[in-house]
Amino acid sequence: MSKTSIYEVSFNLAKLIVQKHSAIKSKNEVIAHQLLKTATSVGANVAEAQVSASRREFTHKLSIALKEANETLFWIRLLDEGNLIGSSGLIELNDVALSCKRLLMRIIKTTKSNNS
Repeated sequence: MSKTSIYEVSFNLAKLIVQKHSAIKSKNEVIAHQLLKTATSVGANVAEAQVSASRREFTHKLSIALKEANETLFWIRLLDEGNLIGSSGLIELNDVALSCKRLLMRIIKTTKSNNS
């Protein structure tokens, strides 16, 4: 099994949301806007973390990305429970967002334990 970098996972999440944005926006503009903001913020914070000046800054940026990934999952759930997007599209969005969240959690935990 090959390891995919958090950068690639977060980029793919943002790309998926951008691709589905118009379809979501036609159903609910507010959710579409919030989802676009949070999903792209995950990747942006991961990109910033990659050029951190310290381990503390790295962890901080990834912690922000984790919060944004968690919020992204909230908006995806709202789409699901509001029947605003087809289930196949939701499964893919949810899977990528969940993978991103889990990977961020592992990286943060590892970084913190190596910092002790």
